[in-house]
Amino acid sequence: MAGKGRSQTAPARTRKARGLGYERPDEILAAAKDMFLHEGYHAVTTRRLAERVGLSQAGLYVYFKSKDEILDALCQKTYEATLQRYREIDETYDDDLDRLRAIIRSDIEAGLDHPDEYQIIYMTRRSLLHGKDIQRPFEQQSRGVQVVMWQSRLVERLIKRGVFRRMSLKVASQIVLAMPHGLTAKLIAWPDFPWADRKTLIAATTETLIAGLLAPGASGKTIRKAG
Repeated sequence: MAGKGRSQTAPARTRKARGLGYERPDEILAAAKDMFLHEGYHAVTTRRLAERVGLSQAGLYVYFKSKDEILDALCQKTYEATLQRYREIDETYDDDLDRLRAIIRSDIEAGLDHPDEYQIIYMTRRSLLHGKDIQRPFEQQSRGVQVVMWQSRLVERLIKRGVFRRMSLKVASQIVLAMPHGLTAKLIAWPDFPWADRKTLIAATTETLIAGLLAPGASGKTIRKAG
């Protein structure tokens, strides 16, 4: 009988072929985002993530040194998009109060339009400022810290101009940073709640926040660049 006595061995197991080398980081980030959302950041291991994308654990470390680094990469992409929004707002409005109002609205809307990214950054993320030297110049900071500093600088100028009442810059900046996220988080977490019209609710929340910081007699009038 042909082939009788020939040693028969099972074919060697190989990992499923995936993207080219330059595509791998994006594949890893996409898989990590899905796993972080559905399993929780702390439950995901680099070994299981490597298996998900068809790499060995050592192969994963070629692209990212740790799970924290993967999370940082996901966050930095979103923060860069946030900074780009801020730049566009800066070009659209002449006045700092109008810029801040637009930033508050756009932050809420962006979170609702991209709930997955929002939850990863703000609901599963460790401290944004952990291990950061916030005394360094703006250009030397991470994108996430730049987002915080951008808002704080706007608030500082408004206090100095007398548009916002005299108060602690730290307190005022953190009000601006935190209050919009309360609404965003609730809208994401309670999708079946009988909310008011979304645009109306965002506008009212923004104006309520601004009104609470305005100095007596200061105007909250919006000034938009012509053209």
